[in-house]
Order: sequence, then C-alpha cells, then structure tokens
Amino acid sequence: MPHGRAIWVCFMIIGLLKYIGTTPVEKQTQGGSKSKQEEKPGPDLRSLHFPAEYHATGVLSLPTSNINEPFEVWHSQAYDKSRIDYYHGEVKTFQRGDLGRNGMFFKIIPKFSYKRHRNDRHFLGCWKRYGSKSRKAKAQSVLPCNTAWPFKSRLEDFKYEGDAVINGTKCTKWSYNVTIFERNNSYLFYATKTDPPKPVYFEMNGYDTLLVSYYDKYTIHYHSFEEWDYDPDDDPDVFEIPHLHHDKWCWNIDKRSRDSDGASMSLNPMGEFAMLHHVEDPVDKDFHNFRKKHKRDYKDKLEHQQRKHIFRHNLRYIRSMNMKGNSYHLTVNHFADLTNEEFDNHKGLMPGDGGYGSRDFDDAYDDQVYDDDAVERREKIKKKKSRYGHVPVELDWRKYGAVLPPKGQGTCGSCWAFAAAGAVEGANYIQTGKLIDVSEQQLLDCTWATPGATHGNNGCLGGWTWKAFSWIKKFGIATADSYGAYRGQEGYCKTEGLKVGARIHSYRRVKRYNKEALKKALAYHGPATISINANPKTLKFYSRGVLDDITCNNKTDHAVLLVGYGTENGVPYWLIKNSWSHNWGDNGFIKIRHGLCGVEKRPFVVLNKGQRPLPWKLEEKANKEKETLLKKKLREQMMANAAKYNTKDDYKIVRKDAIEDPDFRDIEDDEYLDDVDLW
Repeated sequence: MPHGRAIWVCFMIIGLLKYIGTTPVEKQTQGGSKSKQEEKPGPDLRSLHFPAEYHATGVLSLPTSNINEPFEVWHSQAYDKSRIDYYHGEVKTFQRGDLGRNGMFFKIIPKFSYKRHRNDRHFLGCWKRYGSKSRKAKAQSVLPCNTAWPFKSRLEDFKYEGDAVINGTKCTKWSYNVTIFERNNSYLFYATKTDPPKPVYFEMNGYDTLLVSYYDKYTIHYHSFEEWDYDPDDDPDVFEIPHLHHDKWCWNIDKRSRDSDGASMSLNPMGEFAMLHHVEDPVDKDFHNFRKKHKRDYKDKLEHQQRKHIFRHNLRYIRSMNMKGNSYHLTVNHFADLTNEEFDNHKGLMPGDGGYGSRDFDDAYDDQVYDDDAVERREKIKKKKSRYGHVPVELDWRKYGAVLPPKGQGTCGSCWAFAAAGAVEGANYIQTGKLIDVSEQQLLDCTWATPGATHGNNGCLGGWTWKAFSWIKKFGIATADSYGAYRGQEGYCKTEGLKVGARIHSYRRVKRYNKEALKKALAYHGPATISINANPKTLKFYSRGVLDDITCNNKTDHAVLLVGYGTENGVPYWLIKNSWSHNWGDNGFIKIRHGLCGVEKRPFVVLNKGQRPLPWKLEEKANKEKETLLKKKLREQMMANAAKYNTKDDYKIVRKDAIEDPDFRDIEDDEYLDDVDLW
C-alpha cells in the first residue's frame, strides 16, 4: 500500500485550512464597548482579538474544482484540541495535540454494507495516524494568525484597507500581498466591527503544494462564529474519539506505510544555498518554469531547496532517457517535485486479487457457471468452437465514442473506482450507443461490502475493480450528475433519488498473460480494467511514444483502463487511459509495449450481452463495401475505355519477351511470325 497516502487523504482539506493558521491568538476576555470598536482599528490585524476557544461553521470553496465543502469547527488552544466536520458531519476529523508524544490525527468516515441489517447498513469506520517530530498534530485553527503555513506570516502583515459591506454586514477589510520566489500571493480578510470581532470572509489567490497544484484559489465563508468555553468534563466531550469495536479501535494507517527512498533529504541543502549565493544554478530556469506552470509554492527556503533537489534529479533522468533514442519520450509534469511516497498517493490498487476465484474469461465460452462440476464442464468447453471470430489489427475505442476524457483522482487512492467506472461506461456504450458519465464517488462511498467477497473495497485506501463490478452487477451505478461530484474523499452512501446510469450482466477476469485472449476480450466486450506497475520514472514522466522500458516489471500497484492496442514503428503496444488528469502523459493516455508493466497480469472485462453490432465490425464492413464499390467502378471504367477504342488494331498481341526487351517492344505478333529468320 502506498506510503503516507492515508494521512494526506484523511487531512487533505485540513491542509488547505492551514493556509490561514495553525496557532490561534491568545484568548481574550470580552471587554470594551461597541463605540470603541466602531472607531478606526489599528494599522494591522493585531488590533483584532479573536477568542482562543470558539465554535464556527462555514463553507470552504475551491472554485477551480467546483467544490463547496460545508464545515463545522470546535477549537481549544488551551487544551491543544480541535475537531473539524465536513459535509454536515459525514466526515469527522480530530487533531489531538494532547495525545502521544507528537499528537495524533483521527478521521471518522461513513461506510456502507448491503449485507448488514436494513436498519444498520450505514455505519462508521475510523482511521488514525500518529504525528511525528517534523509534522506534529496540533489544534487546527481557521483564523489568520502568526506563523501561518505555507509561509511564516505575521498578523502585522495584514494591513487595514478601510471598511466594506459583506452581505449586508459592515466589516473591516484587511489585505496582505507577498511575493514568494517571484510569485505573488494575495489575501483578503473581512471581520465584523463588533467586540469581539467575528470573521466573515477569507480569500486567497495563491498556490498549494499539498493537493499537487489542483487548486490555485480558495475562499472561506464564515456562517457563524461564537466564543466557546470548553470543559473537558462535559459529557459527551466533543473531542472524544468514537470507540468503534467493529473497526478494531481505529485502523492504524501507519502500519500500511512503506519507506521512502529519502533521496532529497539525504542531500545537503546548505550546498544549494552556497551555490545560489555565488553562481546561477543551471536548473533554476527550468524549476522556475515548472513552478509557474504547475502553480507551486513552498512554505520556506528549506522546502524550496528540498523540492528543487527532487526536481533536479528527475530532470536529469528525463533528459538522459530522452537522449537514448527510445521509442518513447519523457517530459516534466506535475509529479516532478514529489517524493516517492507522495507520488504513491496517486495510485490506490490493493495488492493481489482480493479473493477473486478462478472465473476467467474464456474465449470458447464465457457464460460458464462454476460449481462442483466445473472441472468436468471445462473439459467439454475446451472442445467447443470459439464463438469469437477475428479481431481487428488495431483497435482504439476512443474513436468509436466509448471513452470519456481522462479525469483526475487527486490524492485519494481511488484509481480502482475510475478504472471500473470507465469499463462500465464503455460496455454500456457498446450495448446502448449512449456514453453516460457514471459516478466514481458512489463506488468510493458504497462498496465497503460487495457480493461474493468477505471484504469489500477500502475507499481512498484502495480497492479492486472486480469488487466494484460485483457491486454494480447487483445494484447498478448512478450517473455522476444524480449522485454528485467527485469529492476526493469518502462520503455517506446515497441510496435514494438516484438515476441509474448503467447496469451490467456479468464480468470476468481475462486469462492471465494471454495477449490474444486480452485482444478478443477488448474487441468483443469493450474497455477492460488492468493493473500496472506505476513505479518506474519512465512511466511517471511519460509524454508520448511507446513505453518499452524493460525495467517496468509485473509488480502492479495501480488500476487503469485498457482502451485499445496497435503497432507503432513495428512495436506492438497497449493503449491505456489513466486517472491522473489530462495533464499527464499524452493527454491522459499512454502506450505500453506488450509484455511490460504487468498489463496482461490481471485484466477484467465487463461482458457484453447486447445485440448491437460492434462498431469496429461495422467499420470493417463499410471499408469492404467501399473497396468492392471502388473495384467495380474501376472495372466499369476500363470496359468503357476498351469499348471506346474497340478497333481491329487494338487486339494485336505482343510477345512477353518482346515487352521485356526494349529492342523488340514494338514488334507485334503478325510481324515476327512472318519473319522466321528473326529468331
């Protein structure tokens, strides 16, 4: 399981809130008069005094992703505790700096199992992770304050800009502009003119590294903000972590972590500082362009240098590989400054088959039902003639309209959901002629229990495509519009008011490491889910061409969608759709040479039971008819030309050897027959 995925998945939105502070100002007692507060405030934000213990609600908006997340916050600086709920309590997060040596993070998530009693199908799960010396768990504030992340700001940096009216409320306006590594970041903060003041609106135009540059702007609308006196003796305690016996008292995410290579941390960052003081670093321009294109900003110079170290090594690798004359080309993309463990957050395939049996796709007969007599029937099946005919020389389901544009899974390990949804979309198109966008979020929320399996999928911690198929076979899958937008984290499984976008009859695993069986499955049943090895840097920075890196072995950890195959410059390849957005690879796609990266290791296909003719067969038929018509027209034209010049001389015969010999090419039969001495 990828290292560190869950901690960032669990607290990805919390990280956004860190832009506006991690340590609140000191608690103030109510005092002063309203008339005093109506006076012009001081020159900077230090003149406003917010309580250190408070309860607040609001909406966190990320306009570039069309995400609006309602939140509720309880915060106590004195006890180093905070709790932030999202989506009206569907997801609960706890930041407990008072627990353990370096604090602890907790996340309570909704789960769903159709196998449980009807009144108990929705239940809760728990994740936890321990803080570390470098990343301690502390109480999380939602207010501007000193030492804010991602840069070390101060309250005096926010300057008073006058008064403004926000939604009918008279407010003080504060602004802050800062250039970090030649990049401008602007902040606007509004608070009521009351004593004590209340936050109203916060806006940032800047850049985020935690979510890998998906967002470049966010806003917080505070709906309510009240001073709150926290008493740890209260029952129930708002900061108490629910004890879920069925979840083995919270799943420790640390146990699923894998070690990072630590390459950037093992280098001496001071060497970078020294070099920059004396001579221009040759990688500076490339790194600057990278940060500008992918909207990167770092919290301080140390992180800047560490990220540049990672970028430098990746850039050297990319340029070195591109000089080798490979059949593929690499390029710098949005992964170029990530550590290995951060990159792992963009995968999500669970190891192994997840308990899948031996129900493989069989090109002789794929409707087989397996029971105690399976072995005997399988022997009979081998004698049956395959119901599949030939396959096209090349196939690309995109050109037939069966594939939607690539999407981005973010830092949630949900690749399995995107691959499964893509296969269902393709199968549904083949059967109905309609390409319907179905909901990956529903698979993330609802497949914690699946038919035919002891355990289901694990949300953002990973899953298996066949378990998603098993669930879809029983319940169908909703359209993306009716279920709601993809959120990048688990949510409450919706079961009412949904429009079913697609249903499937069945699914099968294709014969392992069998290229011909995989081609037949792809041609006759549509796009298939596969697992690949996403670890090689050649794949990480792929841009175009056919990837033929022989170091890309069959140790798979990432689910993707196989949409075609073909040959390029004599190299046979598989055409694959990824879930790393259109910014990666060749507009979100990649070509991988046969036999590499585990493509043939674990394919699954949704069976096509429709009666509609396959589009590639229709294309072949149309091409054949076009060729026949062309030949017919050519014959008619030749006959017309022959009829036009139909004279006696036109039928003179020329000897073959005379044609081949330039000295006799004009001698005709009646001429050389009269001159026997010529030969």
